[in-house]
Amino acid sequence: MRASDLSALPAGTHVREYEILSVLGGGQTSLVYKAYDGMLGRHVTLKEYLPAAFAARDERDERSQLVALPGKDEAFNAGLRRFIAEARAMTQFDHFALRRAYQFFLEGGSAYIVMPYYQGMTLRAKVHNNWRITQIGDLLMIVLPVLEGLSALHRANYCHCGVSPDNILIQDNDEPLLLDFGAIRQLEEYTGDCTPGDLTAGFAALEQYDTSRNDISIGAWTDIYAVSAVVYYIVTGIVPAAPMARLAHDALRPLAGFATTELPARLLEVFDQGLSVLPQERFMNLGAFVNALDAGVQGAIAQSSPATMAAAREILSVASAASLHSPRIRKILRSVWALRDRMRQQGAAGS
Repeated sequence: MRASDLSALPAGTHVREYEILSVLGGGQTSLVYKAYDGMLGRHVTLKEYLPAAFAARDERDERSQLVALPGKDEAFNAGLRRFIAEARAMTQFDHFALRRAYQFFLEGGSAYIVMPYYQGMTLRAKVHNNWRITQIGDLLMIVLPVLEGLSALHRANYCHCGVSPDNILIQDNDEPLLLDFGAIRQLEEYTGDCTPGDLTAGFAALEQYDTSRNDISIGAWTDIYAVSAVVYYIVTGIVPAAPMARLAHDALRPLAGFATTELPARLLEVFDQGLSVLPQERFMNLGAFVNALDAGVQGAIAQSSPATMAAAREILSVASAASLHSPRIRKILRSVWALRDRMRQQGAAGS
């Protein structure tokens, strides 16, 4: 059962100073509303802890108090602790690629996170609308900001553990934003407490499913797997098979097999390695991952034909060095812009 199967708070309901306007979405443990902050006069996103399997609203209470189902108190409280951990993690970061949290509070037997209201479309929704990535520039302008956001988490010893097409919003200004922190884990405190219901099929790594093995654990490589799976999805429209199935028989066609002159194999092979089933066969940190992406772009330049150079045509002006702070990422962008410049020079020479 999903949280959205429970009765959502109706439009017009007030939770403290926030007026519920509409339901934006829901998962197994929460509902997300568009709301209006009457004190500050702005729209916000309000996320409510609402575990469908463990709780229900007390309809006899006009305040719609949330109560744990009989025998589910322990599970309800464990989920609440994870929800609070999500809120605390969100308040630590102020990064252009990470969703921020304004406030967190307990109310009516539940918990709420108040966040900015962003407009845009998730990668999942875009792919469902038959959108695909076909250009190297467009691909990097999604991947690189997401990697910067993840790098901020990793430096604070967090693993996002929930990167998926549902959790990456392409805003109306074309900038990507990592949305949900519901699966985030502090690495030294991780105890393998994910359940299959917490994971997004096709985008969660082996170590998130098989917590009984001592030779694998979560880390930066876990998020690298998810990013690589997202790239596979937005290039091909295909959700990668679950890692447990791939461990037995890996029939997943390599992403490099979908290479075109606009998306060179040299670059796509980096994501194939990131999508390796076994953690030790992936990149161990984002630095190594970004360096491999840099080498992939440089390889594209070295082997560039007029068609390959045309892959840089769609570089987005919003993704300038002014909005991307990492020197390594700016270096990659300069490489992509070099493709664009060479394309222009070839066009001028041929005119």
